[in-house]
Amino acid sequence: MSTFTPIDLTQWPRTPYFNHYLDELRCTYSITFHIDVTSLWKTCKARKIKFYAAELYLLTRVANQHEEFRTAFDENNQVGLFDEVHPSYTVFHPESETFSSLWTPYSADFSKFYAAYLADLQTFGNCLGLLGKPNPPSSAIPISSLPWADFSSFQLNIYNDGRFLLPIFTLGRVTSQGQQFKLPLCLQVHHAVCDGFHASRFAQEVEALAADCSLWM
Repeated sequence: MSTFTPIDLTQWPRTPYFNHYLDELRCTYSITFHIDVTSLWKTCKARKIKFYAAELYLLTRVANQHEEFRTAFDENNQVGLFDEVHPSYTVFHPESETFSSLWTPYSADFSKFYAAYLADLQTFGNCLGLLGKPNPPSSAIPISSLPWADFSSFQLNIYNDGRFLLPIFTLGRVTSQGQQFKLPLCLQVHHAVCDGFHASRFAQEVEALAADCSLWM
Protein backbone atom coordinates (compact mmCIF):
# COMPACT_ATOMS: atom_id res chain seq x y z
CA MET A 1 0.00 0.00 0.00
CA SER A 2 2.87 2.36 0.79
CA THR A 3 6.49 2.30 -0.25
CA PHE A 4 9.14 2.66 2.46
CA THR A 5 12.47 4.25 1.49
CA PRO A 6 15.35 4.10 4.00
CA ILE A 7 17.07 7.37 4.87
CA ASP A 8 20.84 7.71 4.46
CA LEU A 9 21.75 9.17 7.83
CA THR A 10 25.13 10.30 6.55
CA GLN A 11 23.40 12.65 4.10
CA TRP A 12 20.25 13.59 6.01
CA PRO A 13 20.28 17.21 7.29
CA ARG A 14 18.09 16.08 10.17
CA THR A 15 20.57 13.50 11.51
CA PRO A 16 22.12 15.56 14.39
CA TYR A 17 18.65 16.44 15.71
CA PHE A 18 17.36 12.93 15.12
CA ASN A 19 20.22 11.38 17.08
CA HIS A 20 19.93 13.89 19.90
CA TYR A 21 16.19 13.51 20.50
CA LEU A 22 16.19 9.76 19.92
CA ASP A 23 19.31 8.63 21.79
CA GLU A 24 20.68 11.45 23.95
CA LEU A 25 17.45 13.10 25.14
CA ARG A 26 14.55 10.98 23.95
CA CYS A 27 11.63 13.36 23.68
CA THR A 28 8.08 13.48 22.42
CA TYR A 29 5.69 16.36 22.88
CA SER A 30 2.08 17.33 22.27
CA ILE A 31 0.59 20.65 21.28
CA THR A 32 -3.07 21.60 20.99
CA PHE A 33 -4.40 24.04 18.40
CA HIS A 34 -7.87 25.49 18.00
CA ILE A 35 -8.53 25.31 14.28
CA ASP A 36 -11.06 27.56 12.56
CA VAL A 37 -13.32 25.13 10.68
CA THR A 38 -16.22 27.52 10.07
CA SER A 39 -16.40 27.04 6.31
CA LEU A 40 -15.90 23.29 6.50
CA TRP A 41 -18.48 22.85 9.27
CA LYS A 42 -21.13 24.76 7.32
CA THR A 43 -20.28 22.99 4.06
CA CYS A 44 -20.56 19.55 5.64
CA LYS A 45 -23.90 20.46 7.20
CA ALA A 46 -25.25 21.85 3.92
CA ARG A 47 -24.06 18.93 1.79
CA LYS A 48 -24.68 16.23 4.40
CA ILE A 49 -21.02 15.17 4.44
CA LYS A 50 -19.86 13.35 7.57
CA PHE A 51 -17.64 15.85 9.33
CA TYR A 52 -15.40 13.14 10.81
CA ALA A 53 -14.52 11.94 7.31
CA ALA A 54 -13.58 15.48 6.31
CA GLU A 55 -11.40 15.78 9.42
CA LEU A 56 -9.61 12.52 8.60
CA TYR A 57 -9.03 13.65 5.03
CA LEU A 58 -7.62 17.03 6.07
CA LEU A 59 -5.17 15.60 8.57
CA THR A 60 -3.95 12.88 6.24
CA ARG A 61 -3.66 15.16 3.24
CA VAL A 62 -1.47 17.65 5.10
CA ALA A 63 0.56 14.85 6.72
CA ASN A 64 1.31 13.45 3.27
CA GLN A 65 2.71 16.80 2.15
CA HIS A 66 5.59 16.75 4.66
CA GLU A 67 8.35 14.23 5.37
CA GLU A 68 8.31 14.81 9.14
CA PHE A 69 4.86 13.18 9.29
CA ARG A 70 5.83 10.20 7.13
CA THR A 71 9.05 9.22 8.92
CA ALA A 72 9.12 5.88 10.73
CA PHE A 73 11.13 2.77 11.54
CA ASP A 74 10.60 -0.36 9.47
CA GLU A 75 10.63 -3.96 10.70
CA ASN A 76 14.44 -3.96 10.38
CA ASN A 77 14.78 -0.92 12.66
CA GLN A 78 15.80 1.22 9.69
CA VAL A 79 14.55 4.80 9.70
CA GLY A 80 12.97 5.94 6.47
CA LEU A 81 10.05 7.58 4.72
CA PHE A 82 6.70 6.25 3.64
CA ASP A 83 5.65 7.70 0.32
CA GLU A 84 2.11 7.89 1.67
CA VAL A 85 0.36 7.52 5.03
CA HIS A 86 -3.25 6.48 5.69
CA PRO A 87 -5.68 7.31 8.51
CA SER A 88 -6.32 4.82 11.30
CA TYR A 89 -9.27 6.14 13.29
CA THR A 90 -11.58 5.23 16.14
CA VAL A 91 -15.34 4.63 16.08
CA PHE A 92 -17.39 4.59 19.26
CA HIS A 93 -19.85 1.86 20.32
CA PRO A 94 -22.37 3.51 22.69
CA GLU A 95 -23.98 0.21 23.68
CA SER A 96 -20.73 -1.07 25.23
CA GLU A 97 -19.00 2.29 25.73
CA THR A 98 -15.96 0.95 23.89
CA PHE A 99 -14.31 1.84 20.62
CA SER A 100 -12.79 0.07 17.65
CA SER A 101 -10.06 1.11 15.28
CA LEU A 102 -10.71 1.24 11.54
CA TRP A 103 -8.53 2.39 8.70
CA THR A 104 -9.21 3.62 5.19
CA PRO A 105 -6.75 3.97 2.28
CA TYR A 106 -5.98 7.61 1.61
CA SER A 107 -6.81 9.23 -1.72
CA ALA A 108 -6.04 12.82 -2.63
CA ASP A 109 -9.46 12.87 -4.31
CA PHE A 110 -11.89 13.51 -1.46
CA SER A 111 -14.82 11.91 -3.26
CA LYS A 112 -12.87 8.65 -3.63
CA PHE A 113 -11.67 8.76 -0.03
CA TYR A 114 -15.17 9.52 1.21
CA ALA A 115 -16.65 6.58 -0.70
CA ALA A 116 -14.00 4.26 0.75
CA TYR A 117 -14.62 5.65 4.24
CA LEU A 118 -18.38 5.04 3.98
CA ALA A 119 -17.76 1.51 2.71
CA ASP A 120 -15.42 0.75 5.62
CA LEU A 121 -17.89 2.23 8.08
CA GLN A 122 -20.71 0.08 6.72
CA THR A 123 -18.60 -3.10 6.65
CA PHE A 124 -16.60 -2.73 9.85
CA GLY A 125 -18.25 0.04 11.87
CA ASN A 126 -20.28 -2.33 14.04
CA CYS A 127 -17.47 -4.83 14.62
CA LEU A 128 -16.62 -4.86 18.29
CA GLY A 129 -13.09 -5.26 19.58
CA LEU A 130 -9.99 -3.14 19.44
CA LEU A 131 -9.42 -3.79 15.73
CA GLY A 132 -12.70 -3.33 13.93
CA LYS A 133 -10.98 -3.56 10.56
CA PRO A 134 -8.07 -5.99 10.56
CA ASN A 135 -4.59 -5.66 9.07
CA PRO A 136 -3.87 -1.95 9.46
CA PRO A 137 -0.81 -0.95 7.41
CA SER A 138 2.41 0.09 9.10
CA SER A 139 1.97 3.44 7.34
CA ALA A 140 -1.25 4.19 9.26
CA ILE A 141 -1.32 7.33 11.42
CA PRO A 142 -3.48 7.09 14.59
CA ILE A 143 -6.40 9.51 14.83
CA SER A 144 -8.97 9.53 17.62
CA SER A 145 -11.93 11.75 18.39
CA LEU A 146 -13.45 13.06 21.62
CA PRO A 147 -16.57 14.75 20.23
CA TRP A 148 -17.92 15.17 23.76
CA ALA A 149 -15.17 17.51 25.00
CA ASP A 150 -13.76 20.91 24.07
CA PHE A 151 -10.25 20.74 25.46
CA SER A 152 -7.39 23.23 25.53
CA SER A 153 -4.72 20.61 26.18
CA PHE A 154 -4.40 16.87 25.73
CA GLN A 155 -1.47 14.63 26.63
CA LEU A 156 -0.96 10.99 25.75
CA ASN A 157 1.32 9.16 28.17
CA ILE A 158 2.76 6.34 26.09
CA TYR A 159 4.99 3.89 27.92
CA ASN A 160 7.07 2.20 25.26
CA ASP A 161 10.62 2.54 24.01
CA GLY A 162 9.91 6.00 22.60
CA ARG A 163 10.65 5.03 19.03
CA PHE A 164 7.24 5.55 17.43
CA LEU A 165 7.88 8.38 15.00
CA LEU A 166 4.57 8.85 13.17
CA PRO A 167 2.21 11.58 14.41
CA ILE A 168 -0.78 10.88 16.64
CA PHE A 169 -3.85 13.12 16.40
CA THR A 170 -6.69 13.69 18.86
CA LEU A 171 -9.75 15.70 17.83
CA GLY A 172 -12.24 17.37 20.15
CA ARG A 173 -15.73 18.83 19.98
CA VAL A 174 -16.44 21.64 17.54
CA THR A 175 -17.75 24.70 19.39
CA SER A 176 -19.12 28.02 18.20
CA GLN A 177 -17.20 31.14 19.18
CA GLY A 178 -19.11 34.14 17.92
CA GLN A 179 -19.41 33.66 14.17
CA GLN A 180 -16.68 31.02 14.09
CA PHE A 181 -16.58 27.29 14.69
CA LYS A 182 -13.40 26.01 16.33
CA LEU A 183 -11.99 22.49 16.51
CA PRO A 184 -9.46 21.46 19.19
CA LEU A 185 -6.70 19.47 17.54
CA CYS A 186 -3.95 17.83 19.57
CA LEU A 187 -0.84 16.80 17.68
CA GLN A 188 1.58 14.42 19.41
CA VAL A 189 4.93 13.96 17.70
CA HIS A 190 8.47 12.77 18.25
CA HIS A 191 10.97 15.60 18.55
CA ALA A 192 13.51 13.49 16.67
CA VAL A 193 11.63 14.19 13.44
CA CYS A 194 9.32 17.12 14.16
CA ASP A 195 10.03 20.52 15.71
CA GLY A 196 7.65 23.26 16.82
CA PHE A 197 7.96 24.95 13.43
CA HIS A 198 6.72 21.82 11.65
CA ALA A 199 3.83 21.35 14.09
CA SER A 200 2.77 24.99 13.71
CA ARG A 201 2.97 24.82 9.92
CA PHE A 202 0.82 21.69 10.01
CA ALA A 203 -1.93 23.48 11.95
CA GLN A 204 -1.81 26.47 9.63
CA GLU A 205 -2.13 24.29 6.54
CA VAL A 206 -5.01 22.29 8.01
CA GLU A 207 -6.85 25.54 8.75
CA ALA A 208 -6.21 26.86 5.25
CA LEU A 209 -7.48 23.67 3.64
CA ALA A 210 -10.55 23.64 5.87
CA ALA A 211 -11.48 27.02 4.38
CA ASP A 212 -11.13 25.76 0.79
CA CYS A 213 -14.68 24.91 -0.26
CA SER A 214 -13.50 23.56 -3.62
CA LEU A 215 -12.18 20.42 -1.90
CA TRP A 216 -15.67 19.21 -1.11
CA MET A 217 -17.34 19.68 -4.49
